[in-house]
Amino acid sequence: MRSLTWAATSTSSRVGSAAGFGSESTPACIKSTADPWIGNPNSWRLSSACGPGALVSHRAAFVLWGPDGIRSVPVEVTVPYDSRPMPDGVVVHRTRRQHQASEIREIPVATVERTLLSCSARLPKIIIGKGLDSAIRMGVTTVDQCYDALVNEGGRGVRGTKRFRWVLLERCHDIATDSGSEYELLYHMQMSLLPRPELHHVVFVNGERRVLDFYWPALRKAIEVDGIDAHSSADRLDDDLVRQNALMDLGIDLRRFSARRIRREPQRVVAENHEIPGIMRPFCEGKGR
Repeated sequence: MRSLTWAATSTSSRVGSAAGFGSESTPACIKSTADPWIGNPNSWRLSSACGPGALVSHRAAFVLWGPDGIRSVPVEVTVPYDSRPMPDGVVVHRTRRQHQASEIREIPVATVERTLLSCSARLPKIIIGKGLDSAIRMGVTTVDQCYDALVNEGGRGVRGTKRFRWVLLERCHDIATDSGSEYELLYHMQMSLLPRPELHHVVFVNGERRVLDFYWPALRKAIEVDGIDAHSSADRLDDDLVRQNALMDLGIDLRRFSARRIRREPQRVVAENHEIPGIMRPFCEGKGR
């Protein structure tokens, strides 16, 4: 689990120093880091200052759970609706609804499903979808568990319900991509109505098992997303070129895009895929939801 650090940031959130989390010019903020989690006294101060039943929630819980999408946010908690004064150093959400709770390193936190639902009121669809995709990859939730949360905790009067339902409806299964960049490309192809590809399609090239990021069997077309270390060595570059030539020998047209390019110019990448002969059919045909 990624750790939390507390840092000053210059956002417009209402803050103060009553609980020791920040000042009016430097609100409390949490950031995801790669360092081992060894305990954070501010987390306990947060829980005790907000009273019994307080949960880290919304964007703060999103960072605490650790999926792809956002990395630094204001401290947010959900508390029972009462007259108890709250510390000025956090964003407080009062509720009369009963929320299920989880714990991460003894920190009370909203469930990952409730976190995605709550964040759907404040974050764009691509970030919610990316977070869900990586949460499935991490093994901390499933589409069915998210649907259960939507039924039990969403609905009329709950902000984010409509957007979270849309994100779930656009998923055909619990198969996740291998990276945030792959999800971003999948999302943009979805929005441009390209047909849904198979994920992680296995082919055997020269007797070796290879996995294609995206594959359209009927068209024999494939796409691979290259990360920053895709050609980090001469041996790796040679291996990729051998594999690409072997796929061409099998009649598979392989197109490759860098994660950097997908992030910077997604519409151009999608436009290039529109040029693939026969590609224009409805996205996710026959999905069961």
